[in-house]
Amino acid sequence: MPHIHEHNEHDGMIGLLANRSNWRRWAIVGGSLVLGLVIVTLVVWNIFFKYVPAGKHLVIIAKNGAPQDPGEVLAKPGQKGIQADVKGEGWHFVMPIIYSTPVEDNTVIPAGKAGIVTALGGRLRVASSELAEEGEQGIQRLVLPPGAYRINKHGFQVDEVDAVEIKPGFVGVVRRRLRTNMPGLFGEDGVRRGYLPKALQPGLYYLNTKEYEVLKSEVGIFQTSFHAPVNKETDRDTSIAFPCKGGFDISMDCTVEWEVLPQHMPAIVAEYGTRHEVEKKVIDVQAHAIARDKGIDYSVQDLLEGSMREKFQDDFTKELTRVCEAKKVTIHSAFIRRIDIPDEYLKPIRDKQIAAETELTTKAKEATAQTENEVE
Repeated sequence: MPHIHEHNEHDGMIGLLANRSNWRRWAIVGGSLVLGLVIVTLVVWNIFFKYVPAGKHLVIIAKNGAPQDPGEVLAKPGQKGIQADVKGEGWHFVMPIIYSTPVEDNTVIPAGKAGIVTALGGRLRVASSELAEEGEQGIQRLVLPPGAYRINKHGFQVDEVDAVEIKPGFVGVVRRRLRTNMPGLFGEDGVRRGYLPKALQPGLYYLNTKEYEVLKSEVGIFQTSFHAPVNKETDRDTSIAFPCKGGFDISMDCTVEWEVLPQHMPAIVAEYGTRHEVEKKVIDVQAHAIARDKGIDYSVQDLLEGSMREKFQDDFTKELTRVCEAKKVTIHSAFIRRIDIPDEYLKPIRDKQIAAETELTTKAKEATAQTENEVE
């Protein structure tokens, strides 16, 4: 009996070891199958699925399909060639044999810039339109503000331009670059060439510089001075000369304070151009013309007397204000600092005054002598 018991224990140990060996085999086989399945899955996944990282997009190119529409450079679904739609970030299922899938960078417009988009394909523009609308070939009307965009660069070209910055103290006068057959100085946005009636206030604007030009014009109160030269050899004579009643030539120094309001700046720029042209063509011309028109009503004596000289100042200011207001220029003041009376008029007056003073002096001396005699 003891021998039989030992034999049974030995057989049990052998069976236990055999079972463990079988489980190990099955574990190895199972692990290999799982590993193989994972590898196959990853290979198949990477073949059929394409990953797009951040900041990029997926371009899909169809190797077969119908021909593209006339004038198009990008294909629609079912057509052969570079597909118009691109895929964004993440995983995308794409058949590897039918399509090729290059990954390209997104278009980034930095701060302070704008993007002008040109469609390389599409419908031809109609005759009355200069910029292309969506689906048309050419420069697109809409621009891209700062940001990141998934744009198919095979069908669109993006050019960076500076955003239009209007600084404090200035306004922007907008002029359309493109020509149409519609007449008129001003026009609604996108309708006809000309200056737009509304000026841009200080700020940052993302405009299509292919369509618009912005003229930056200074606003504020300006001074224009007319004065005789301090040094006749080096200084320029800018005084206002005019004939007065009686034919005498008068010269005067004057300072005009004037302003163009922001809402009037488009009309001013369209008519005259820069601020210096306004000063030259409006302030200078009108000041000389009004001085001639009003000065002929006053004699030299009037311009010497305080009350009449003040009236001339008032007439000159009111007329200059009225005329310039019609030209959309605001006059704040027109101060006459000096009026130069000709010597041929002043000489008789001075001689008369000298003679009168001499006579008074002689009489005073006689009175003093008589008083001294009486004292003696």
